[in-house]
Amino acid sequence: MPLVALVPLLVLWLGLGFKVKAAIVFLMALFPICINTWLGVTAVPKTLIEVGKSFVASDSVILRRIILPATLPYIMAGIRLAVGRAVVAMVIAEFFTSISGWARSSSTRPTISTPPPCRADRAADGDGDRLNSFIGVVERRVAPWQAEIAGRDQQ
Repeated sequence: MPLVALVPLLVLWLGLGFKVKAAIVFLMALFPICINTWLGVTAVPKTLIEVGKSFVASDSVILRRIILPATLPYIMAGIRLAVGRAVVAMVIAEFFTSISGWARSSSTRPTISTPPPCRADRAADGDGDRLNSFIGVVERRVAPWQAEIAGRDQQ
């Protein structure tokens, strides 16, 4: 079942204010991060964990020094997916819960110029591009080895 189907239920629980919009964006963005993190943890080679155990590393050291660095590319990919889904969720939340804002004004005010939803789509697109660029900067800062592996060297 798509998460968009939960929007009416969230509106009943949380009302039409900012809380429901934040909940919709949060729920739509949460699952790509969780699923990719889980896939990253399961993709860590067992031999690396065994090497850590053979050097008598504690579980927290194995998590910090072996599992987390190996999982970071998966987490960053999940965050990239979540940013796109969050922008889509922002538009969906605005349309489903619009008391005011661009979704409401487009349905109540006829106009000859560019309709507000088109302007808002362009704004959301720009926000998505900026967020994606920001995530790229964070990814290069947090996992610099990943850019070399993926062939995205900035030289």
